[in-house]
Amino acid sequence: MNEINSTQDFVTSYIAINADKYPKISSGYISDTVKKLSPAEQSQLNSLNIKDPVLALLLSFFFGTFAVDRFYLGNIFLGILKLITIGGLGIWTITDWFIIMKSTRKQNLEKFSTLINNSN
Repeated sequence: MNEINSTQDFVTSYIAINADKYPKISSGYISDTVKKLSPAEQSQLNSLNIKDPVLALLLSFFFGTFAVDRFYLGNIFLGILKLITIGGLGIWTITDWFIIMKSTRKQNLEKFSTLINNSN
């Protein structure tokens, strides 16, 4: 019974802390998957390097011309390309303002899925 409570506490806290970092449509999948994790897998999940979509948007807004947002997300090639083209002459920078949060959440979900698939 204690292990069940511990697992439920982990699921509740993980979802509360990270719900905004994943696409809203995937919340059921994430919740169901996290419930099935062993304590060792829960530890791996806690160490998963997920990115904050709001921080990505702020970086994009203030430093997007210098590709700081792309480097933050780990998109090194796109970051270099964006930097060399001065944010696609501003067009790429402005476009990123509208897509960077969704892109960050999608990337976080891909990291989550990869971790889950590798642990199974």
